[in-house]
Amino acid sequence: MSQAHQKYSKTRLMKLGLSFTQDGPCSDVTPKLMKCRECRMSAAQKMKKGMNIFCRFYAFRRLKYSQKGFLMVGGFCDPEDCGKDDMDLWIPHWKDVEPVLRADEAKYIITLVGDKFCELVTSEQVAKNWGMMKDAKPAWKRAVTGVRELCDQCDTTLFNIHWVCEKCGFVVCLDCFRARKNTPLTDEELDDDDPWLECIKHQHHRPENLMLTQIIPGTALDDLRELIHEIRDKWSIRSNCLCLGKKRSSLGQNGISQLLWNAALELDAKRDRRERDQGRNLSSSLPSSTLHKARDNQRPNMAAEKDSEPSSVSGSTQEPAKSSAPAAPAFGLHTLADVANMQTKLTAGESGEDSPEVDVTTSQETAPTKAFQNSESKDDDSSTNKTDKPPFRSESGGPVKDTKELSNEAIGCKTLRELLTQKAESYDLGRKANAFAPVGGQRKSRLITSTLDEIISTVVEQSIPMVHSPVGRKGQSMHQTPVYDTLIPSLDEPVPRHTLTETSVWFPDVPHSWLCEGRLLRLHDPKNPNNLKLFQEQWKRGMPVLVSGVNKSLNSNLWRPEAFSREFGETENDLVNCRNGNIIPNIPMKKFWDGFEDVPKRLTDEETGDTMLLKLKDWPPGEDFSELLPKRFKDLMQALPLPEYTCRTGKLNLASRLPDFFVRPDLGPKMYNAYGSAAHPSEGTTNLHLDISDAVNVMVYVGIPNTDNEGNSSFDYERDALKAIDEADCDDIMRRRVRETAEKPGALWHIYNAKDAQKIRDFLKKVGEEQGEDSPEDHDPIHDQSWYLDGPLRKRLYQEYGVEGWTIVQCLGDSVFIPGGAPHQVRNLHSCIKVAEDFVSPEHVSHCFRLTQEFRKLSDTHTNHEDKLQIKNIIYHAIKDAVSSLKYYEENVPLDRLSASQ
Repeated sequence: MSQAHQKYSKTRLMKLGLSFTQDGPCSDVTPKLMKCRECRMSAAQKMKKGMNIFCRFYAFRRLKYSQKGFLMVGGFCDPEDCGKDDMDLWIPHWKDVEPVLRADEAKYIITLVGDKFCELVTSEQVAKNWGMMKDAKPAWKRAVTGVRELCDQCDTTLFNIHWVCEKCGFVVCLDCFRARKNTPLTDEELDDDDPWLECIKHQHHRPENLMLTQIIPGTALDDLRELIHEIRDKWSIRSNCLCLGKKRSSLGQNGISQLLWNAALELDAKRDRRERDQGRNLSSSLPSSTLHKARDNQRPNMAAEKDSEPSSVSGSTQEPAKSSAPAAPAFGLHTLADVANMQTKLTAGESGEDSPEVDVTTSQETAPTKAFQNSESKDDDSSTNKTDKPPFRSESGGPVKDTKELSNEAIGCKTLRELLTQKAESYDLGRKANAFAPVGGQRKSRLITSTLDEIISTVVEQSIPMVHSPVGRKGQSMHQTPVYDTLIPSLDEPVPRHTLTETSVWFPDVPHSWLCEGRLLRLHDPKNPNNLKLFQEQWKRGMPVLVSGVNKSLNSNLWRPEAFSREFGETENDLVNCRNGNIIPNIPMKKFWDGFEDVPKRLTDEETGDTMLLKLKDWPPGEDFSELLPKRFKDLMQALPLPEYTCRTGKLNLASRLPDFFVRPDLGPKMYNAYGSAAHPSEGTTNLHLDISDAVNVMVYVGIPNTDNEGNSSFDYERDALKAIDEADCDDIMRRRVRETAEKPGALWHIYNAKDAQKIRDFLKKVGEEQGEDSPEDHDPIHDQSWYLDGPLRKRLYQEYGVEGWTIVQCLGDSVFIPGGAPHQVRNLHSCIKVAEDFVSPEHVSHCFRLTQEFRKLSDTHTNHEDKLQIKNIIYHAIKDAVSSLKYYEENVPLDRLSASQ
């Protein structure tokens, strides 16, 4: 019952004309009231839809009594209608509440996820302006426990801003609304084929008739963004967000004053408007200043940016291959040039015009611990500093002109735009290397390959802290890289190759080795508490990791095929023949388990008479694993390596930050049970695909067949497996591992970097066209899982597209960590039982965000179409918890105690 109903009687409500919130399904309130889509469904329709039935107007629509006592619609809830209980779910709590994260964990999450959160808030603000009339307010849809609000068009989880039909409750997300608004359909096109669901009486839904609605109550979203900016300044946390209109004193973009940055963005927006007036077609869901990246990509690449600061790339507006890894924010060189020009004018100070007073110093507020104190900021723009600086000396001993003056006169560039677009061949850079000397440091000879950050610092005259190791970086050696550095490497950075000699110096207490020619980290002790830092060095680069020896912590008796046959042999389940993809329905699992290591007991194909290569399909269901197999679930959870990431309650598993109020995503565990296929090199057990989240896959049992009907022994099967490994591009160390030790190889993995997904997609489309296959727009060769890359295809992929992956042999007890968004395929060499647990790491949130946009474009029948991860909600609550923890430490923990805990 609503508060109005509790406070006033029906007579009083009629007299006062007060409205109250609908507190039940439409049909239960009154039969004459306009019903939502769900309440208008027939019994048969409700039975077909199942558990997703829920009234669209519950706790959302407001009702009131007419003067005659009839119920009628009285509008919808307003964001200001929220109460304390509504706000508590969305706001940080640090008063008298123990923090859920350590200070270093909270900082790590904010560093890696903070920019994506700010991008998310910005997109919400932009979307809010699409449907706002002057002085109008959005409606407020109260979040309901256990209900996941979905877009009716693309099945994406609604985060905050969306649009609702007041008549039937039809809802669309901001992406679907934008797409329809940008490409309006005529009445004839709507009558012919309306992609949106129809309203009552077969009316069409039009964007202009839908009601703007938000889910997060009040101003909680904006308040949290203000808090994260405050936290970043106080705790010296790197940021690279593009939040506009924020009066922040800290250096915003690559050492550039925030006020200068915002002013340049405004000039950028004006430039865009002029170009649109000239007929340029530039449209985006983000402000116009973010559009220059697409335009700059069409120009000659005159300077390579190697900024390794973490940043966010919108998954909905970027090319999949280019947005797969965190890169620098999307802005044009015009913006940087405008910043440089404005800074030059401000520092000159000699023109008769009034200039705005700009504060470029960082905040000097005291942090809770010395470890997190802000470094002292230096005002390089002050005239005092300029006059006090000793002049540079040239090699001949004479004074050298100011860097900016030299760069302008010697090279002939008056602005940053000219500096970056001049052809290097036109100048003798060897003689004029001083033009690229850092402002505040000693003179260095530097070539045109200097990073963009250093060029910017030269023009803007603000030093930028570069991410370098204590000694100069040489090649790609790990020992030259700072340990536990939270920065995500640049997309263009090559995959580093390491040797045990160098990494054992930095990580002497971590037993490890390197496979795949130094590109794959293998951790030898899954329980070693020091694994985390070395793991993160690889993980943040989007590389898979192998952890061995997990079987030593497992109860092997629980994972044997005879144990499963004994407990679940009579249970029927579908089987899949890996040779042709055919599904054999409703087969007692005893027939599968009995043939696991005994080939004569395996099922045969009725048409060909061949022994089928089977795998269990989706057993047990992910949500039922802990209930159906409680002992095995407990055994697996205590054995998983890197529990900070892999456990359901892991501090760096961002999915654990989602409150119980929400429908939790199904992250497993999932079992993968299949026969081996060493003798069939072109037939994979699991075809090429990618997952929206990160995953760890544990090999818990490897079964080698004894004999078969053709007289082959276990020795023959082992020989076939070794031959398959030799032919699968494995390096020498990997091949020696399976021969010279007591390892039991089970499966062969091919994993590719997430940034190469688009190249692989283009390659598969090309091969498909060569074979006469169609490629519908709502299908995807990777997401459809219709390809297995055998040797010839992998060779073509490398030769034609330069894509090289990791070839991994997974032995008994090995755990393979697969980054989210990384295409991968599996081929069982022997019969295997594998168990996988998914998680969401802060390092790969951008991939999750991008894949959510990819999945929403798939067909309605596609298994990956529905957004089950809820990545936007996960990002929000991860940031909320991180901010809460750091605010708690600020106010409640003494400095010495906090320092000792780091």
